Amino acid sequence: IASSRLHGWNSVWQTFMTSPTGFYRPLVSLSFGLNTLAFGLHPLPYGLTNLALTVTIAVAIAWLVWQLGFHPGIALFAASVWILNFHGIGVAVLWASGRTSLLATLFAVCAACAFGAGRPVACGILTLLALLSKEEPLLLPVVFLVWMTIDSADAGTPMRDGRKWAVAASTAAAVLYLA
Repeated sequence: IASSRLHGWNSVWQTFMTSPTGFYRPLVSLSFGLNTLAFGLHPLPYGLTNLALTVTIAVAIAWLVWQLGFHPGIALFAASVWILNFHGIGVAVLWASGRTSLLATLFAVCAACAFGAGRPVACGILTLLALLSKEEPLLLPVVFLVWMTIDSADAGTPMRDGRKWAVAASTAAAVLYLA
């Protein structure tokens, strides 16, 4: 939080060009900077932001499961299992630094929704946003490729072009991030 202060547009640019904490997570720094601008160093808004991210992720998970063709009750169950994971969720919500995992998870789940819908541009952008939050989403292109391959083999139908391009866009986002 201390290294994420925003003092104008130049500091926003610097957030993306440097790594003041030793980790390259500019979206996390930007979110902390926005929290600080809006609320100072009062801790409650930081926790409420993390709680809002947690609820948004649960909604995205439910949307993804529903989009995969499951009953809405199953989608709600999947979101509930995720949000009621007391170990991970409690840490992510109550610990300010848990925001890294929350932002990465939110954008990764949304990238999965875009992949499932065959929307390559959205998938690429959301993959990049996940990567700008934490490093673990580097595996998203591999996950999408395996998902596409399994879906194609199970359905006995050729791979959809939208998903092929989504894998390519996700891979391009990973290459851009690494550069």
